[in-house]
Amino acid sequence: MVSGMTDEEASNMTLELAARLALCQTYVARKKASAVAELQELQAKLESSIKANQDLTLKLAETERMAEEDKKKANTLLAEGRAAQRLTQRSLDDALLDLQKATASNNTLKTEWDSLLDRVTKLEAEVKLLGDEVVNEHVLGFDKALAQCKLLFQVPIDDNRLNVGMMVVDGKLTPIHVPPSSPPVGQDVEATVETVGETGEPEGQS
Repeated sequence: MVSGMTDEEASNMTLELAARLALCQTYVARKKASAVAELQELQAKLESSIKANQDLTLKLAETERMAEEDKKKANTLLAEGRAAQRLTQRSLDDALLDLQKATASNNTLKTEWDSLLDRVTKLEAEVKLLGDEVVNEHVLGFDKALAQCKLLFQVPIDDNRLNVGMMVVDGKLTPIHVPPSSPPVGQDVEATVETVGETGEPEGQS
């Protein structure tokens, strides 16, 4: 008991201190409960954050795995694309070479065709000249024979009934059958050359 205090004063102080103690204990209990609740809330947030972090880690790993697979697929497609490009380039080079060969062959054939056509033209001219000479020779021979018949046998060679398109068959004048004319030699040769040019092979070869 404090010196100088009466029993009543000491009792009142004791009661007051007890009341303050109870008040402090109540305050501490409330603070403790609040701190526990806050701690539990923080613990829940921490656990949620840890779980979210784990989920993100798994997603990151999955994303990295998919990215690696996509990279491998891209590399495979790139390799296939390059191989296809090389094959296409090779085919293009082969086609270009074939075109150059075909162009050279076509130029050779054209030169041969021009030479052959020139030769055919000359042969046609020679054939026509020979034909004209033969006809002229026959006409001259007929004129000579008719002139001699007129002179020696008084045959009227200017009679209107005379017709070079008729001949005597079984004692009768019969029209002469004229066979259809053959196509010019140049056309036959041209058709043959065109056929060879289209097939690319001479006749008789498979």
